[in-house]
Amino acid sequence: MKKNVGEKFMNTIGANLDRLITIDWRGQGHIHPLYQAARDKSDGPLTMRAAQKFVDKIKEGDVVFIMAGFPVGPFDVLEGGKVLKEHTFSSNMLAPETDGVVAAALIARAVDLGFKGKPVVFCEDESVHIIKGCCEAAGLRVLNDFKTSLLMPHTVIVLPFTKDPQKAPEEANKVLDEMNPKAAISIERPGRNEKGFYHMANGRSITDFVAKIDELFEGVGKRGGLTIGIGDLGNELGMGILKEATRKTIFYGEKCRCGCGGGIGASYPAEATIFGAISEDATYAFLACLAYLLSQPEILQSSEMEIRILETACSRGAIDGPSGLRNPSIDYLDVRIHNHQIELMREIIQSPGRFLRLQPFFYGDLISK
Repeated sequence: MKKNVGEKFMNTIGANLDRLITIDWRGQGHIHPLYQAARDKSDGPLTMRAAQKFVDKIKEGDVVFIMAGFPVGPFDVLEGGKVLKEHTFSSNMLAPETDGVVAAALIARAVDLGFKGKPVVFCEDESVHIIKGCCEAAGLRVLNDFKTSLLMPHTVIVLPFTKDPQKAPEEANKVLDEMNPKAAISIERPGRNEKGFYHMANGRSITDFVAKIDELFEGVGKRGGLTIGIGDLGNELGMGILKEATRKTIFYGEKCRCGCGGGIGASYPAEATIFGAISEDATYAFLACLAYLLSQPEILQSSEMEIRILETACSRGAIDGPSGLRNPSIDYLDVRIHNHQIELMREIIQSPGRFLRLQPFFYGDLISK
C-alpha cells in the first residue's frame, strides 16, 4: 500500500474508532467536551496516535507495565438526589470494577502476541487473584517470578503494590531498576489529584485503599518510557491533560467531598491519552489500532474471549461499577453491547482495505501520487 493511502487509512480508522468509543451512552454530557479537550492537544485521533507510539517504542523482549483495578466503595444512601448518609469505608467493603481488569488481561495478551514482549500487571493486593484469572482466561500463563517469565513465552506477572505513600517511591525505584520497563499503560486506575488524594466519581476519597501505582507510572515516564493513560471521567491515572477540563465539566471536578481542596481530577499527564465513554471500550479501540498497524487481526479479541474473561472477573469478585452487582456488564452496559462494539471495530479496521481492492478509483488522487 502506498504511503499516502496508508496515512489516509490510519487517520480515518482512528477517527472512526474515536467516534465509536465516545458515544455518550448514559447522556451525562461530559464525554464529548472531555474528548475534545484531549483531541485538541493531539496531532491525530487519540486511539491511533497512542497505538502508533506504542508500535514505535516496543521491541521484542521489552517489558510493559500495565496498571488496572479501580476499587469501588459502598454506595451512598440518597434521598431526593442528595446524600442522606455516607458509609464508612473499610478495605473488605471495596471491590474492583469490571471496567479495566478485563482490558488489562487483553493488553497483556496483545503485548505477548504482537510484540513478544513481557507484560507485568500491577494492582491492589485484593485484585491480584481477579486479574490473574482474567489473564488465564485470555490464554496466558500466570507466573509468580519475573526472571522465570523472561525465559518463557505467553506468560504474565501480576503483582500487588504498596498502599503506603511513604514506602511507594523507594519500592517503585526498586521495581523500575529490576524490570526496566519501556512503557506503562494505565486503564481505569485511580489517579491522584494535585493534593495527592484519590477519588471515586461521587467525590468520595479512597486514598487509604489505593495502591500508589502512580509512582511506577510516573517513574516509567521519567526514565524515558512511553506512558499511555486510558480513562472515561478524568479522575484516572494519566488523565492530567484533562485536569482543567475536568475541573470545569465534572460535578466534583473542582470541589470533592473529602475536603482536600483538589477536586477529583488526576494531575499526571500521560504521554498519550485515550479518552472514551467507557475505559474498557477505549482499550478495545487501542487494541484494534494495534491489530491494524501490525496486520495481526487476532490482537483484537473475539466476542467469545470477551465473555469468558468478563465472567471470570465476576466469578472472582469484580463488580459492575455503577450498579455494584457481580453481573457480566461493564459500566452498566451488558456484555452483548461490548461484543457489538468489538465487531464494529473489526469492521472499521478491515473495510478500507477491502473497499480499496474493490473500487480503487475512489482513491485515485492518493494512489496516483
